[in-house]
Amino acid sequence: MKKSIIFFILSIGCIYLLYWYNNTQDQKLFDEYQQKYISSIKANNKEDLMKLASEIENVLHKHNSEKWKLMYVNILISQLHEYKKAVEIMETMPIMHQNAGLGIGLCLLKEYLEMPYKACYQTVINNVPEPKYNDLNYWGAIGALNQSYSEEEIKKSEIPREFIEFQLNPNRKEIMKQFFPE
Repeated sequence: MKKSIIFFILSIGCIYLLYWYNNTQDQKLFDEYQQKYISSIKANNKEDLMKLASEIENVLHKHNSEKWKLMYVNILISQLHEYKKAVEIMETMPIMHQNAGLGIGLCLLKEYLEMPYKACYQTVINNVPEPKYNDLNYWGAIGALNQSYSEEEIKKSEIPREFIEFQLNPNRKEIMKQFFPE
């Protein structure tokens, strides 16, 4: 009985060390790619960014974590303008449907691509913590859905009025130009 308990404890210890080692290795690799990404942006080298995106896509087969996906999606959106591919990946990420700050980016992309987006914005509203009027993502979603709001909410908000008014602008094409310049 004692031998099986000792074996069990040693097994748990080995599994923990293996997990820790793999996470450390993954973090080192992630940091390396993050530095490559920053260098490519500073150099404004589109070829390097395309190569990096391809490498990260390969890494995703082994390290299919949200941090890798977020880096990849960031390159696709901000540098390569591959919006449809980014949406496909973002849709698979639970954090996009749980975090208002990340979810709003998915909604904006869907709206820009003229994909169904209303449920996405409603999820953002649902994920904004109270008081909702103090979160710019709330105002962006309210504006996109053309939902009602009160002047009192705007007055109570800690967000500057001009930022809120921009989000509530009924001219969605103007807003899309700000987020996705041609």
